Amino acid sequence: MGLEIIDKNSPETNTCYNKNYTSFYQGINEEFRDTFFFAYIIQFMVIALIYFNMGKGIYWKVLLYASLIGLLGGIIEHSTLAYICEASQKEKKTRVFTFFICEFFWIVGEYSIPYLNLLKMETIAERKSKRTIEWIVYFFFIPFVIARLIDGYDRMMEGVLNTKISERCHGVAYGSIAIADISCTIGIIYFINKKINRGLISYTTLGKYFMNSSYTTLILVDIVSVFLSILYLVTTLSGSDSDFSSSPMPFHCLKTDFLLILAVDAMIFRGDIKNVNSKSAYFDNSHFQTITNK
Repeated sequence: MGLEIIDKNSPETNTCYNKNYTSFYQGINEEFRDTFFFAYIIQFMVIALIYFNMGKGIYWKVLLYASLIGLLGGIIEHSTLAYICEASQKEKKTRVFTFFICEFFWIVGEYSIPYLNLLKMETIAERKSKRTIEWIVYFFFIPFVIARLIDGYDRMMEGVLNTKISERCHGVAYGSIAIADISCTIGIIYFINKKINRGLISYTTLGKYFMNSSYTTLILVDIVSVFLSILYLVTTLSGSDSDFSSSPMPFHCLKTDFLLILAVDAMIFRGDIKNVNSKSAYFDNSHFQTITNK
């Protein structure tokens, strides 16, 4: 009995299976069908439109640059697929260096989510109290980067997008993001409740925003990151169950749009602030301008 050879044309690798492009031009056009690629394009266009019309604080700058970096990573990855999945390249197995290069774009783009939540927390946190959460976010950046670079190296050497190693690396990477995000969520909930209890802000103003819109967004991001990490790790232990191995995909697609979700959330924040008395001592805090600056 011969051994099955896993390569870029195998369905498990999610690289060139069912793709038989006659040219690079046809390939790159067909790649627009991919949800990930299209999401990066729409996400950047919408965030850029909001940025140039509504706000230019540091929060918005991070949103814009992170969405641009994600788009560039998507262009590199899908241009690579358009080339290596051409009919003339289908049987060639080579190292794909651009898969490794893409990881640097994913590192910056994906870990911008915990950083954005950290910026949001700083609008309400006391300087000394926020140090612990800052260190947690910065610390878990280390395993995240290591996992992503190992993932990129494995992809480069194998010339495919998905391997068992890459799935384990995704589990570690998204687990690191989940811990960082959850830390920020706990911090935001703690600090906003503390200020409400002290009477520094009113529940009907900023407190209402954080308890409704922001809490929902933060918890959504946390849940998706946790499930994504667990499912990627579990699927590597589930053997050859192809049905279960697709379980992380809906969460991965949703994760691709996190920046857009945070941008809409920030728009709600900015709209609510217009209804707040500008003479309030809380709103004179310089950190507040990280989200609302124009």
